[in-house]
Amino acid sequence: MDVGSSVYWPHECHKESRPSLQITREEKGWFAYCHRCHERAFIPLAEFSPLVKQGEKSKKINNLPDCSVQGISNRTLWPGDMVAFTRMLTQQEIDKYGIEYLPEQGMLKLPVNDTDGCIYRMNNPKRYLSNLKEKQIIFKAGELENPSLCVLTEDILSSIVIAETTLDRNLPVCALAQLTVGVKRETVKFLLDKKPEMCLVWFDNDNPEVRKQQRKVARKVRDELGIPVQIVLDYPGIDPKELNRLD
Repeated sequence: MDVGSSVYWPHECHKESRPSLQITREEKGWFAYCHRCHERAFIPLAEFSPLVKQGEKSKKINNLPDCSVQGISNRTLWPGDMVAFTRMLTQQEIDKYGIEYLPEQGMLKLPVNDTDGCIYRMNNPKRYLSNLKEKQIIFKAGELENPSLCVLTEDILSSIVIAETTLDRNLPVCALAQLTVGVKRETVKFLLDKKPEMCLVWFDNDNPEVRKQQRKVARKVRDELGIPVQIVLDYPGIDPKELNRLD
């Protein structure tokens, strides 16, 4: 494959005949992205061999640092693109959630609470990578003991912005980042346990497929869990982390 070219391949997340896994050749390896479950992976050239013998153990997809690797928490020392990406957060919030920049890898490290895993943000090219071992893991922020409202988001920063904004106003709101476009089993367990009065589904709204997934998530929460739910569609193409904290 030439650099920049792509092929599509079936993915284990579904049994449909239409391939959903896009594999793109990049200068330093292969980037894989599933357009159905939104799982991402990167395979460096050094870890790839076209002559894999039958029965050989599969190699690691993500060549990512361990979450314990120390980075730089002081945002004034980060590169401009990472500063811009986290511009909606205060330095105090960056410290609170353990967000750090890893200069050797050129990545932003976003720890996922209650786990030993992390989400990594790259800006060149722009994408998220994960070393989470369990696909059902979610990120939780805000009022987690007795929330009256739960907001389901796609990503960690969106959940942090919602949680910190509502905490500042003493509102009993929790934000649950699904780390995908969908609803995970851990979210279902949390909602059944905490029984909030209402849920909001607030994804990026950046394309019709995302909006379709939002409706599916809303139906699941309403019909299967019996919780009133609303979909946030007021800001097409904008996710919660991009909004003014005063809104």
